[in-house]
Order: sequence, then structure tokens, then C-alpha cells
Amino acid sequence: MTTRFPDDTSDSDGSWFLEAVGAAPPPPTAADAMAELTRENEIIPPPGADNTPESDTKQTPTPTADSNAETDAVSTGAASKNAASQDAVSKDAVTVAMRTTQITTSSFDGDPGTTNATYDRSTRPPTRPTTTRPMAPPPPPPPTVAPATIADPAPVPPVEPPGLEARQVDAAQVDATLARPLRTKRSFRWPIVVILVLLIAAVAVAALLLPQATESEALQVRQSYYDATSAVRNHLPATQTALDAITTIDASPESLSTSVSIIATLDSLAFDMEATAAEPLPSVLPLVPKGAIDALKPLQQQTALLGAEGTGLASRLGNAYIYHTTIPDLMDTGNLPTSASTETINTISVTLATSLSKDATAVAELPTDDTFNVVREEAVTSHTRYASWQTEYLSALTSENTELALDLVTELDEMRTRLNATNASALGEFRTEVDTWIVTYAGQLEAHMTELTQS
Repeated sequence: MTTRFPDDTSDSDGSWFLEAVGAAPPPPTAADAMAELTRENEIIPPPGADNTPESDTKQTPTPTADSNAETDAVSTGAASKNAASQDAVSKDAVTVAMRTTQITTSSFDGDPGTTNATYDRSTRPPTRPTTTRPMAPPPPPPPTVAPATIADPAPVPPVEPPGLEARQVDAAQVDATLARPLRTKRSFRWPIVVILVLLIAAVAVAALLLPQATESEALQVRQSYYDATSAVRNHLPATQTALDAITTIDASPESLSTSVSIIATLDSLAFDMEATAAEPLPSVLPLVPKGAIDALKPLQQQTALLGAEGTGLASRLGNAYIYHTTIPDLMDTGNLPTSASTETINTISVTLATSLSKDATAVAELPTDDTFNVVREEAVTSHTRYASWQTEYLSALTSENTELALDLVTELDEMRTRLNATNASALGEFRTEVDTWIVTYAGQLEAHMTELTQS
């Protein structure tokens, strides 16, 4: 049993006596104090902490800036906790050592409260707990939770500068690992090369042949213009023959019939000339010289003008033919009697009515022409008089007025003679005008043909 002695400074409450007589539990021994300190200073790992020793852990990945900062913070906290734990352990060890020096072992002589040991007050700590309490057992450790498995990031191999062996790698192997646009040796795409070569050849051939083709087309157009112009020019002599026939008063019916075909041929050739000029010029591709085509534009216009002039010439010749053949047949009643029987008068009445109707149609169909305008006006006037004349003449025959009938027959003959004379004068004027026109027109056609032959 441990004996305690009173202390004037710290044991004034009498607790040492209670301990000595066994009324109060004695203070813990050194072994109990060490065990209690060990339990108090024991660090219980938090749930999920890894208890594996450092030597058994795997190699950790290279820390980043954020992980380094977190690690430094955790290390600083752990270091401060370890330092505090070590200070506490050192203080507890000193306390245990002091308590050990305070206790001595004595034997009782059977009388409670007496002992044969002495108590060294110099080694006793200045203070001590006044009350004692039983030690509570440490709480059980929390269940260990398996830490979540976190996949370690793939280690990044260090980049080393290429050495001599890396520079001696075969170029073919390097090209095989690179993408197609980065390879130093590429295989030619022969189909594309062939197509490009053919395209270049086609462009070269086109550059050589297209101008020639354009010039060839221009020559064909010129030739068509020339042929049409030449055909009209070659027909002008026959046109002069037709002009002579239709302007001659006593021309034969055969010559007049021939002139009709000549005039129709001239009109057809002149129309062909106009149609040839009306055809569009050949088109020219871009970048192809078009000087030859541009040179055709004035020739085309001239061909059209000359064709229209030939058509006008044929039209005027046709007008002259109509006046030549129509005017002499107006009011042609034959020999009229100054007296006649009733049956004869009826026959003459029918003949005159038919002639009047025929003349009305003929006069209405007379073409308008500057040279024959006078003839046309006189023909209209004569026809109007001819309608009233028939009524007067038939009345004279019916009344057997011979003198009046003779005067009316004489008047009709004079109207016809005067109209034919006017027509003959117009035909003569027309011949002079058109003959000059034909000569001038021939010269224009020849000049145009000369222009067409010049390149």
C-alpha cells in the first residue's frame, strides 16, 4: 500500500489521509498512467484511410500544381498535428516521471495510518489533482470503409530530344506513319495527270483550230452573200428584156408572157438575197478572235438592202405589166351600132353590163405607183363616166335617136384613146426610169460582190 504524507501547500484538504487509510482510491500507478497517456494520444485513422505502409504503396503519379498545393496543405496540417502530439507525449512523460518520484513503497505494521517510510516532499510536483475518477474505456474505432478506387492517370512519358538513332530512322517508315498530305514522297495520281494533259492539249488545239473555224464560217457566210448577189446581178439583163416588152405598146403576147416569168424570177432571187442576209451571224466562243465575224455585219446589212432593192424593182416591173395589160382592155365594147332592133338592144345591154362589172374590178385592182398615178386616176374617172354612158346609149338606141347614139359612141372611143395614150406615156417614162435604175443597181451589186471577195 502506498503511503501519502500531508503537504502544507497542496494537501491542506486532507485527501492524503483518506488515501492512506483506504477511504479514497489511490492515484494511478506509473504503468496505469503510461497506459492512459498512450490511449489518450493514440491517433485513430479516419474512415477510408489507407493503413498500408508507405513501403507497400504503389508509385504515385506526377503531382500537378493543384495536387501539390493540396499535398502541401495536408502535410503542413499533419506536421502541426504531429508536433502537438509529440509535445503532449513529452509533457505526459515528464508528469509520469515526476509522479514516479513522488511514490515510495512501504509496508504497514498492522496499524492503519502508520508506516515506517519517509516521504520526499522536494520531488513532489507543485500541484496534483484533488479528486480521482475512474478511467473510461476508449471508444471503439469506427468501421473502416473501403476507399473509392480512383483510376490513376496515365503516366506521361518524358519527352527526350531526338538522338542520333532517331534521326537515322528510315524516311519511308516516317512517311508511312504520317498523313497523306504530310508525306514527303507521294504517288502520282495518273488518271488526274492524264486528264490534265488531255485538257491542256484540248485547249491548245482549240486555240489553234477555233480561230480557223471562225474564219471558215465567216468565209461561208461571205460565199452565201456572194452567191445571192451574183444570181441577182446575172438576171438583170433578162430584166431589161422584160422591161422592154412591158413598156412597148404593140408588144406581142409571147413577149409579155415571157416578161412575167422574168419578173417572177427576179422577185424570187431578190427575196432569197434578203433571206440570206436575215440569217444570224455565227456565234463566237469567249477568248476567240471575232474580227472575221464583226467584218460580216456591214456586208450583211448591204446584202439585205440590195435584196430589198431587187424586190422593189421586180414589184415595179409587175406594176408596169399590170398597167400595160389592163388599161387597153377597159371600156372595150367592140363596134357599137347607132341603131338596132329590140333583140339587138337586149344583147348589147347584157354585153355592156358585163363589161362594166369587169372594168370595175380591173380599175379597183390597179396598183399604186408614182409613175402610173395619173393613169389610175383617169381610169377611175373614165369608168365612172362609162357607167352613166351605158344608160344614155341604150336609151338612144331604144328611142332610135341615131345622132345621139353616134355622139355617145364617139365619146366612148375618145375616152379609151385618151386613157391609152396616158398609159403609153406613163409606160415610156417608166422605161426610162427603170432602165437607169437597173444599170445603177447592177453597179451596186458588182461593188458588193467585190467587197465580199475581199478578206
